[in-house]
Amino acid sequence: MFAEELANTAAFSDRLRDSIQATMKQAVAPWWRGSVVGPPEAKPFIPTMLEDPRATLFMVAPADGIAAAAAVGVVDAISAHWRDGQTLPIPLQHLLIVCDELCNTLPWKKLPVVITESRSMGISVLAAVQDTTQFARRYNKEIMEELRRVFPAILVLSGSQEKDLLEDAAWAAGRAERHKIGTDHAGRQSQSSEMAQVYEGSDLLPKKMSEGRLLRGSRPGADPEDAIEPAGLKVDLYDLSAFDIGAA
Repeated sequence: MFAEELANTAAFSDRLRDSIQATMKQAVAPWWRGSVVGPPEAKPFIPTMLEDPRATLFMVAPADGIAAAAAVGVVDAISAHWRDGQTLPIPLQHLLIVCDELCNTLPWKKLPVVITESRSMGISVLAAVQDTTQFARRYNKEIMEELRRVFPAILVLSGSQEKDLLEDAAWAAGRAERHKIGTDHAGRQSQSSEMAQVYEGSDLLPKKMSEGRLLRGSRPGADPEDAIEPAGLKVDLYDLSAFDIGAA
């Protein structure tokens, strides 16, 4: 069908054909590269392959260049297939998309939409970035602020400069009455109280490499009716290389 539509453009004006050709080259250029297409005998990937519960697709995407668009096209096709699959009599099983260095390797324009609709699409997205300000470079400042607020949970690691996220969490934790004891020049003590924030943003910053702060999340096995801790949860992090996973 796509080939027929391109063939029909022969009847268009020269200017319109040139515009279509420029757009077409940009769209199909990644698939001209042998590193993307693969050897002729290779089996082409289609999203239905991931319907097997044991299936996993690994992709190595460059930070720039035309090949990066191929990675976006694959993930876009997977998400569209999974969205349609939720309307089946037996919906497709839940799908996990894991992306390291998201802003560099997957310039996915639909990311804000997918994050907000992921539950109904049957998709979870686990993404890692050095800092959430990278979203402003990849998208714009408005979308950066949107993504900060709509991700279901965010894990902040030690050394992070996520001041805005942590200060928002401290604000959400509310205020409490604090008591102060003062001493005047005559040595007499007096007591007063005031309402103040329970936490400052810096109080929530992980202090060790083995710690993290999980914002808006909950612990495994928690009752769904339990309220989410506004200030987040302090969690312990473990090095998986220290575990003999193969023996489990």
